[in-house]
Amino acid sequence: MAIYQPRRDNISIHTMTKAELLRFADEVLAPTAQLALKGEGDFKAGSHCQFCKAKATCRKRAEYNLELAKYDFAMPAELEDYEIDAILMKIDQFTSWAADVKEYALNQALLGTDYGHFKVVEGRSNRKHVSDDDVASAVQKAGYGPPLAGKSTFVRENMGPDDLVFDMDAVQNALCYGADHAGKPHTLGAAIAMRNAFIAYLNNKRPDARGDAWVIISSASPEYFARRFFGARIEVTRLLPPLDVCLKRLELDDTRPDKSFWRQAVREWFDE
Repeated sequence: MAIYQPRRDNISIHTMTKAELLRFADEVLAPTAQLALKGEGDFKAGSHCQFCKAKATCRKRAEYNLELAKYDFAMPAELEDYEIDAILMKIDQFTSWAADVKEYALNQALLGTDYGHFKVVEGRSNRKHVSDDDVASAVQKAGYGPPLAGKSTFVRENMGPDDLVFDMDAVQNALCYGADHAGKPHTLGAAIAMRNAFIAYLNNKRPDARGDAWVIISSASPEYFARRFFGARIEVTRLLPPLDVCLKRLELDDTRPDKSFWRQAVREWFDE
């Protein structure tokens, strides 16, 4: 079995016999689905939680990740090796869960929810390069959000005169000689190859680097993108307007004539 996720630039392959697949369906999948339909069964947290709509507010996932709190976040020198090993086994899922909670809370705060000890304030970014080495390893930045979130507009308004920008939509349109790439999936593979080449260029020390570099993304999560391509050398700006706002912007956008294609793309992003 092969799963191809072009929006995530991912291919997963798993091999099993027909008999094993049918046995799994009859003995595991069907009984578990019946329990879920009845609202019964046990919740189970894990890496699969990233696909759940309740990932930010699920109590079971919170309990699962807060097991790390029993270590009281002591300094590593105070922990035994087996304890550090236990933390390392869960740390990626813990940080992913924490990011999901923060993102959910921010969206709710923007809609008016009061979290008591926290408030939403406007951020400010200052740029300063203090040496040639700093210039050569200029910051990589990513604008993340659904289609019609305003990522390209945000980058245009915040980029510096010497910054580089890779915009997947713009590149796919360029591959169509300036036409809207909607309904032309064959442009995606070429655009991904160009994006990866651009990132490879950024990850090498650039002697001619002058400004920062931006990558505009919609599909892969910022955490996945940062881990795979940049490690810790990336700043992510999330632009997450509600679904209805993105759809209203679509109706006013003359550069996207295929409204049905983009309407579906927006809805699929929120469904994921």
